[in-house]
Amino acid sequence: MTLSGMMTREELAQRINAFEKDNRKREWPLLALVIGGVILVACLTIRFTSVSPVIGTAGLLMMLAAVLVPGILLGAVNRKRIRKLGLHCPECDCILAGPVGRMAVTTCHCSQCGKRIVE
Repeated sequence: MTLSGMMTREELAQRINAFEKDNRKREWPLLALVIGGVILVACLTIRFTSVSPVIGTAGLLMMLAAVLVPGILLGAVNRKRIRKLGLHCPECDCILAGPVGRMAVTTCHCSQCGKRIVE
């Protein structure tokens, strides 16, 4: 941080890199778990649907939950990490991760409100 309280380009780039590196470590195992769970539920649903149609409905609901719940939880965790790393515009609260953050590193301005956020 500089005397004005703004991050330097290097600090913002380091924070974005740390955020993305942590995401890669966290998301691949979660993706494998979700896909494995969906495949397992699909196989069990196909196997036991002939016994009762309710099992087919329950299987579809479980697959939907297996896809939605981890995504919602991951979104909440990412929002906390973005706040902790300071990857948001102080003016408009725009998230400065991913391509938007890279644009901020390049231009020194928030792509949403145009405020200077990097020295």
